Amino acid sequence: MPRPAPDRHQPPPPRCAIRHRLIIVVGGPQYRVGAHRSFVTMARDLSDHGVPVLRFDCRGMGDSEGENPGFEALDDDIHLAIDWFFDHQPALQSVVLCGLCDGASAAAFHAHRDARISGLILMNPWVRTESSHETALIKHYYAKRLFHRDFWSRLIRGQVNLGEFPALLYKKLRGLMGTSAGYQSQDDLPLPERLVGALAAFSGRIMLVKSGHDLVAREFEKEAESLKLWQSAIKGPKLTSLHLPQSDHTFSEPGALDDLIAHIKGWMKP
Repeated sequence: MPRPAPDRHQPPPPRCAIRHRLIIVVGGPQYRVGAHRSFVTMARDLSDHGVPVLRFDCRGMGDSEGENPGFEALDDDIHLAIDWFFDHQPALQSVVLCGLCDGASAAAFHAHRDARISGLILMNPWVRTESSHETALIKHYYAKRLFHRDFWSRLIRGQVNLGEFPALLYKKLRGLMGTSAGYQSQDDLPLPERLVGALAAFSGRIMLVKSGHDLVAREFEKEAESLKLWQSAIKGPKLTSLHLPQSDHTFSEPGALDDLIAHIKGWMKP
């Protein structure tokens, strides 16, 4: 298979042994620079503080050849990236995978399969199903509009387009009266359950980052964190949860990315 295209950020010689290195797993229709160059900024800042960082393009994205297989099939890409990093810096002991959105989910699916991975930084992980997206839209978008006086005055004047809200509400009401389907195997489970199961099988530390202004983060809270497996197997000493109330999905607000990087530095200290 084509090897992923990497960018390595090498820190100055350390005063003491470096335990961790960071690999940024890029998801979605995105390449290794990241939205508004966020992954470049993060990698350079962490490298200046002694953390070697690797950014790479998955197959079919950026400078990498091949066809993108989707975030649930990036095991080979991530494995090759880890191999490359260990080959070029054999003195380092372990790797932390960091990802945003479905890059975070790809990292989570892979982590328990490789003993070299000691930690995960999951930023607004992607667990979207059709049902979870509809629920998030109703609760966190349409419901807020219903409590604005301006919304009702514009509605009376016929100036409001409700979009898909009536259809979504009807589907949710029908779903409440229906029955849930049975699942034949682990692979048939909904995405949130498969992701939480992968995290439960991972023995390393997990840093979960959730943005305040992000529907993807709200879907994770609703779908993944409500599962019993999350409560019993994941919450505890190995989980650090970070909530950035003023941040959007890609940490584009002034100061949001700096705040995130500062927390990552503290979390990655030996």
